[in-house]
Amino acid sequence: MPPPSPQVIAAIRAILADHNLLEESPGGLYELCESLAGEGLADLLAQARSAPEVSAMPHKSDPNVFEVLRRVLIRAGYNFDDYAESTMR
Repeated sequence: MPPPSPQVIAAIRAILADHNLLEESPGGLYELCESLAGEGLADLLAQARSAPEVSAMPHKSDPNVFEVLRRVLIRAGYNFDDYAESTMR
């Protein structure tokens, strides 16, 4: 997990903007899941809300972390270096 920086935050915001469209748009993932769950939706929501909290890894500034981050983002269709420019405005 890289430490928060303007570049990391800009990348996360861009990824979440795309992600939210896929989930929250009409016909998106949330609507699909609700329709598939049918009458079991309330039970599924209760189970999800009672799930244990997931712990986060500590931040690391190691250059290897940023290289892995770059590769992961490339596989997902993003270029981490593009977000360095957006932080300079």
